[in-house]
This record gives sequence, C-alpha cells and structure tokens, in this order.
Amino acid sequence: MALDAGIIIASTDLEKRGGIKHVYVTELANIATATASSTLHTYTALTMESGKTFFWLGHENETAGMNIALSKENGSTIVETSVELYIPAMDAVRHEELSKITDVPLMLVCLDYNGKYWAIGLDNIFGSNLASHQTYAKLMSAEGGSGAAWSDKSGLTISFSARTGELPREITGKTFTPNFTTGVVALS
Repeated sequence: MALDAGIIIASTDLEKRGGIKHVYVTELANIATATASSTLHTYTALTMESGKTFFWLGHENETAGMNIALSKENGSTIVETSVELYIPAMDAVRHEELSKITDVPLMLVCLDYNGKYWAIGLDNIFGSNLASHQTYAKLMSAEGGSGAAWSDKSGLTISFSARTGELPREITGKTFTPNFTTGVVALS
C-alpha cells in the first residue's frame, strides 16, 4: 500500500485531551459482526449477538489510558495495544466481576476525551473471521491492595492487552450509552 495523502496537523489537533473517559468490555463471542471500512481505518458497523451487551468498567478519573506499540517482526507488522485503569475501593462484587473475565477472549471499546470510540481486540488483518479470531483482548493483570496507611488507596489497577496486525480502528456511526447504575451499555 502506498501513501495517497499526507498526515495533516491542524491547530485544533494540538488542543486535544489525553486519557480514556470510559472503557466498555464484552466477550468476543458476543460480537456478531464488525464491518471494516474499505477506505478509512474504521469499523462502520458493529452488531451484537441477540441479548448480549457491553459492560462499563468504572474507574477513577485520570487513571485510564491506552498505549499502542507498533513493531516489525520477521517482516510482519505487530501492534500491541494495552489499556490500563484503576478501580478504587476493593469489594467482593468487583472482584467477582473481574474473575469472570480472567480467561475469556474480550473486546474493549475505549471512549477517549475527544469523543472517539476505539476498538481493542478486533483485527481486520489477522482476525476478520470472528469465529477463529485470535487477536482478542485479554485481562493481563490486576495489581493493588488495601495499602498500609490510612491515606493509602484501596483498589486495583487492571491491565488489558491485545496483539494484532493493525492499529486500533475507530468505531463510527455507533453510540455507546452506559447505565451508570447497572453497568450495562446500550449500543445504538
């Protein structure tokens, strides 16, 4: 593939915010279809299996971030995308929900502070067939604890990772609306 346009930077691009506002998670098996654009690096359609949904991963402000590392390995492009966030106040309910996704292929959607949704754990190069997809996101670690001093934080920093053949794609034409009481995310 040859370049057909430059990378243009506008002055408004310099005023964008960093960080991830919301993280949504679902099991990869819950995704029915993901349609990649043939002209832009986006998913233009994303549908769920009947009765399935995304769930909101609540976290402390300014603790969620997405990191992308692209490298060449034996002539192949490999992209490692990681998402990290801090969940305050350890409790049995939060631990139970995290235990349900420890060994499950996942897809994450990260909403950044610029209003863009990013698909993590989908890959249109290595994993365009969702049934045999192996470039899913996975829960890699959960670290934290109670702390020792009264002023220490109590909670867990959790990390997800996906190893794919392309940079994360933006999801366009869809809106994710979390219910902050139940954690269920409506996709429209």
